Amino acid sequence: MWTGFLKFNIHVIILASFKEDTKMSKRKQVAVIFGGVSPEHDVSILSGVQAFYAIDQSKYEPHAVYIDVHGDWWCGEHLIVEHDKLLVGGFHSKVKKVTLDVKGLYTKGRLYQSIDVCLIALHGGGGENGSIQGLCELYQMPYTGLRRSGASIAMDKWVTKHLFQAHGIHVLPGHYLERPSVGQFYTLEYLKRLQLTFPVCVKPCSLGSSVGVGFANDYETIQALLMDLFEHDNAVVIEPAVQSLKEFNVSVMRSSENEIKISAIESPKVDCWLDFNEKYCQGGQSKKNAPEGLINLSREINPDMPEKMKSQLMRDAKLAYQILGGYGVPRIDFLANMTTNELWLNEVNTTPGSFSYYLWSAKNQKMGYVWLLNHLLKEALTIRGQRLVVDPVPKTARIFIRNEQ
Repeated sequence: MWTGFLKFNIHVIILASFKEDTKMSKRKQVAVIFGGVSPEHDVSILSGVQAFYAIDQSKYEPHAVYIDVHGDWWCGEHLIVEHDKLLVGGFHSKVKKVTLDVKGLYTKGRLYQSIDVCLIALHGGGGENGSIQGLCELYQMPYTGLRRSGASIAMDKWVTKHLFQAHGIHVLPGHYLERPSVGQFYTLEYLKRLQLTFPVCVKPCSLGSSVGVGFANDYETIQALLMDLFEHDNAVVIEPAVQSLKEFNVSVMRSSENEIKISAIESPKVDCWLDFNEKYCQGGQSKKNAPEGLINLSREINPDMPEKMKSQLMRDAKLAYQILGGYGVPRIDFLANMTTNELWLNEVNTTPGSFSYYLWSAKNQKMGYVWLLNHLLKEALTIRGQRLVVDPVPKTARIFIRNEQ
C-alpha cells in the first residue's frame, strides 16, 4: 500500500513540477535595454537594473541588455550583478556581444536569445529621440513607450514648444540658436539684438531634463554658456527664467479601457531648479542593488495649488500626451509662477527615471512598480498585435503576382 501511495505522490509532484516548468517556459522574453550613447547613460543603468528586479517573473523572463558608451550591445546577467562597475570595464568575457534582429538577440550571426518585447529604460540620446524605437519597428519588435514619431518630437524642445502652442497649451516664449558651422561665434552684439529680459534660462534643445541647463543675468554669461552647451548639442533654447518658481510634474498613461489617466502630482521641495546632480546622484546612493534614482528625491505629493492651475495642468498634460501619440507613461513637467499663478508646460520626459512609478503608487497603492511594468509590457504587446495587414502593399499598388490566400 505504501509503495502505491509513494508512487502516486511522486507522480503528483512530478506532474506539478512539469506544469510549473511549462508555465515558466511560456513566459514572455523581455529585453531590458539600458545604458546608451547619451549624457544620461549612468542614470539609465539605475533605471534598467531597478526595472530588471521589479519585472513580474511569473509572466516575464527579463534579459539584461546593456548598450555601452561606444554603442556596442551586451547581454548577460552579470550586467545586473555588477552594474556599478560597467564603466570600469572587464565585463566583456562574462557576457555576450549581441545585436537586435527580427527574432531577438543575435551573436556572431546566430540567434542567442529570442525576445518577445523590449522594455526601453534608456534616457536621452538614441533612447528617447526615436532611434531605438525606429530600430524596433524595423525589426517588428514590440517595445514600450511612445512610438517613434512621438519620441522624436518630444526630444526636440523647440519643436514641441511650437507644436504645443499651436494646440493651445501654455508654453514659455523663447529663442532658438543653432551651433555655428563655420565663421564667427555668436558675438555680444548679436546676442543683444535678441532684446532679452533677464534672468534667462539657457538649455540644450535635445538633451534630457536638467542636463546642461544654465541661468544668466547678462549677455556675457549667455555667451559663456553657449560655448559649453554647443559641445553637447547642436542647438540651444533661451527662455525667461520663471520667477516665484515652483515645479509640478505629473505622469500620464492610457488605461486598458482606452481612458487617459493622470497620476498624482509632485513638486520637488525646493523653490529653485534642480540640476542633474541634485536630481539623480543624491537620490540614488542608498542601495547598491536597488538603485532608487528619483524615488528618494525630496518631494511633495499632491501639493496645494490653485484649482484653476490644477485644472490647466491636467488639461494640458492630457492634450500633450494625445498629441505625441498617447502611449507609454511619460512624465510631463510644468513650471509655475506662484505669485501670478501662471503655469507653463516645460517638457515631456518620455522615459522618466524609475518610469515615475512612485507617482502612480501615490495615486493608488495597488499601482506599484510591478503593476506599472506589467501595464507597459502588455501595452507594447497589444500594439504589436494590432497589426492586421499581412501584405503592406495595397492591391492598387501591386505590380507582381502573389499567392492569394
